[in-house]
Amino acid sequence: MASANSLREKLEKISPSEKTEQVIVQYFANPLLYELGFDDLEIRPQFETGCGKVDFAARKNTEATDIFYNSQKNPYLFLEVKSRTYDLSEGSSTYEEAVDQVKGYLSRERSKSAKWGIITNASYIQIWRKHGKVVHPATANLSINPDNIETIVRDLRNKLENYERALTICVYNNKGGVGKTTTVINLAAALAAKGKRVLAVDFDSQGDLTRSFGLSPGEITLTQCLKDPKIDVHSIIQSLSYPINNRFPYIFDSTLDISFDIIPRDPELETLTDSQSLAYIQKGTR
Repeated sequence: MASANSLREKLEKISPSEKTEQVIVQYFANPLLYELGFDDLEIRPQFETGCGKVDFAARKNTEATDIFYNSQKNPYLFLEVKSRTYDLSEGSSTYEEAVDQVKGYLSRERSKSAKWGIITNASYIQIWRKHGKVVHPATANLSINPDNIETIVRDLRNKLENYERALTICVYNNKGGVGKTTTVINLAAALAAKGKRVLAVDFDSQGDLTRSFGLSPGEITLTQCLKDPKIDVHSIIQSLSYPINNRFPYIFDSTLDISFDIIPRDPELETLTDSQSLAYIQKGTR
């Protein structure tokens, strides 16, 4: 198995203008998978996803009778490799193509068990997470060099082994009156009705979400939590519960109560919009 140190050494041997994908596979992709915790019998090259072959699929073997290299069942991670001449910088058309490619691999029926997709050309690397039918970036598109590769690989492995199970959805628009609050309320209620644990956070300076439920901040506020990392954020969460009242009999169980949590907005949030306050938070808190 490779070590991060040997991965660094191999990375240094790859020319910045390397045109051959196979070189990236040999000197970077294979050692990367080893360093992420997979061995030869847990890695399958040229895995057929149903919409083309991804360069590598991987899954830990938990039983002697189910060797992933042989069975090719229930993949966990996909790795798509490009040459260094393939531009994977953020915003490039080829980067967008690679992202669409990985999303396509992860969305197929044969890939139902797959949770992660990585794209790399040994100059950039990014890992994507599948949560249900949603595929979203789990990291930024990271620039790779010999000095940061050990840290990046360590962080990637930590994500794979200790991944966050929650999906974060942000509803944002600078314009008022476009339905942000309505969207959040209905999305939270729909997810809660499906049995999901939901936490809605009101970061809007107007506080429409908070007012919609007739809530107000408690003695401890969101702003205080942002300023002081010692404050337990759980102390500001408020719980909501209300009945469906048979208004949607074809969608929900008529006996169902919709329940989810909310962190209300507080007026002091407006003070955090100036550059001095933001700099203070970035320095010493969260």
